[in-house]
Amino acid sequence: MLTHRNIIANLMQALEWSRVRLVDGEEIVVTPLPLYHIYSLTMNALVFLGIGACNVLIFNPRDIDAVLRTLRGLPFTAISALNTLYAALLDNESFHARDFSTLKLAMAGCMATQRAVAERFEAVTGTAILEGYGLSECSPLVCASPLHAQRNESFEGSIGLPVPSTLVRLRREDGTWAGIGEAGELCVQGPQVMKGYWNRPADTALAIDSQGWFATGDIGTMDARGFIRIVDRKKDMMIVSGFNVYPTEIEEVLSAHPQVRAAAAVSVPDALTGELVKSYIVRRGGRVAGIRSFTPAGLQGASFRRVSRHAAADVHRQGDAARLRDADAIHDTDGPHREDTQP
Repeated sequence: MLTHRNIIANLMQALEWSRVRLVDGEEIVVTPLPLYHIYSLTMNALVFLGIGACNVLIFNPRDIDAVLRTLRGLPFTAISALNTLYAALLDNESFHARDFSTLKLAMAGCMATQRAVAERFEAVTGTAILEGYGLSECSPLVCASPLHAQRNESFEGSIGLPVPSTLVRLRREDGTWAGIGEAGELCVQGPQVMKGYWNRPADTALAIDSQGWFATGDIGTMDARGFIRIVDRKKDMMIVSGFNVYPTEIEEVLSAHPQVRAAAAVSVPDALTGELVKSYIVRRGGRVAGIRSFTPAGLQGASFRRVSRHAAADVHRQGDAARLRDADAIHDTDGPHREDTQP
């Protein structure tokens, strides 16, 4: 249940964040996400309405050619999208050819933005993708990457800092508060936090404690500057040989391969380790060369670094990819079905 106070408070928080960069009455924002989604409703409809912007609605963002026809000759200053849409735009050569000199702000939400996509976008447009974080229960905005008048940001993979009048802490499994750099469940206090779940008092009591902290179900870390990184959804975390493994970290490494369009890491049962990481990719076309030698090196820095075994299937099954509708299992004909990697 979101009250009028929740929505208005979050709108004021977002407006305070945006006015460092955006000018009343001068902005043109591209809105490819449906307005029934609370991220698009608040950030695109209400915030940009609040500053008198022109809002260009994209009716079918899956039709990339139609999107690019809409953008042709349009001096847009802002866009909000998600990782998969940014990646699809970048895969179209005509996107690279357009003029981005008016672009002030590129926002990303709804899912993690992969570093490979963000770096390509900045190289093409000259503008960094800035991530934020929110969820329906928080109206939705909780955190956002800080804006600077000089436009000197660069993508760093964090969701930024809590927006004004918002408190964020990370909670360990035992209920105590995590320290700097330590992973824990992200919890939120603020005027944008919902009143509760409609007619679900038990669920509300589980989500919001007696102190007013709302448990988001997302695992994150906070650095010494207060910047927060989302590691993964709590329910998506795998436990392999007793170690926590977060699929988002593995997917980011896989997606950095130049021949990989998208990736998903899922859990499969394993008699030896309890769970085993199984990864799927969508290829850019043709065989993905060197994926087995590429991933162990990249995964040294991820949560996967302490897991010594992973599986790469040699079958093509769409359903197993979990978060991808159309995916190929990682397959390298030079390698075995299962391999050992050294930590």
